[in-house]
Amino acid sequence: MNAKGISLFEVLIAVLILSFGLLGMLALLLSGLKLTTSSNFRNIATLESQSMADLLRGDPRNLTLYNSPANAVDANCFTATNCTSMQTRVQTEFSLWLAQLAAMLPSGTGTICQDSTPTDGTPGNWACDGLATSQFVVKVCWDESSVPTSSATVCIQTNI
Repeated sequence: MNAKGISLFEVLIAVLILSFGLLGMLALLLSGLKLTTSSNFRNIATLESQSMADLLRGDPRNLTLYNSPANAVDANCFTATNCTSMQTRVQTEFSLWLAQLAAMLPSGTGTICQDSTPTDGTPGNWACDGLATSQFVVKVCWDESSVPTSSATVCIQTNI
């Protein structure tokens, strides 16, 4: 019986099968990393949204000052003499919140507004209807194009 080379052939087949298994494990690992990144962004956005909503719930008399699209506080309140201390505080809190969103989320931004349909809108068009009977909402959006399994822009909202 002439069976030379059969062992080598079996080893090559085993290495080939092992290689496919390792490639599958690598793909699974990369997919897990992408989903972890997306989950981390959503967690940060939720925490920041809840933080601003809690701040607003703590002082409901001044909600209209935070209503950024309709009643934006004067950006010169830091230097102007005709701004009230409440306007200066609101401008400071809102500016710091936006800076924190931009630092923690890729292209992160947010708004506070009155909206009867809070689940719509994008950073370019928040779609806040501003109706006096609408609820106040905090909207936070960021760019997830670096995570291939996600859409480009993701937004969440928190009702106040």
